[in-house]
Amino acid sequence: MINTSVLQLKHINLFTTQLERDTLRITTEEMIHLLEAAQDTLKTVEHFADKALDEMKMHLEQCRKDLNAHTDKCKQELDEHAAKCTNAIDEHVSKTVESTYEQSRKGISYFNFTLFCLSITANAY
Repeated sequence: MINTSVLQLKHINLFTTQLERDTLRITTEEMIHLLEAAQDTLKTVEHFADKALDEMKMHLEQCRKDLNAHTDKCKQELDEHAAKCTNAIDEHVSKTVESTYEQSRKGISYFNFTLFCLSITANAY
């Protein structure tokens, strides 16, 4: 167990020493070329992002227009339905009032007739 740990430590030390010696050697010209390539890539990504954003804005505007049109249609249908219901209620009330009036007239006529008959009967005695 101890031998394994010692071997592992030696291996780690050897690896660290080798890393310290190995360095990434890059010239200024190569660095400039890499940075320019990265900048070109970023410009391309920015172009695609701008294009996607424009498409999303257009889609959002179309959705708003469609939603407003649908809302207007629903309001119109609701207004028409409310008008029909109001007319139906008005007709029902009118018929009910007429029927009640006719029944009242008949009741009053009967009452007048009864009073008339009673007054004739009273005069007969």
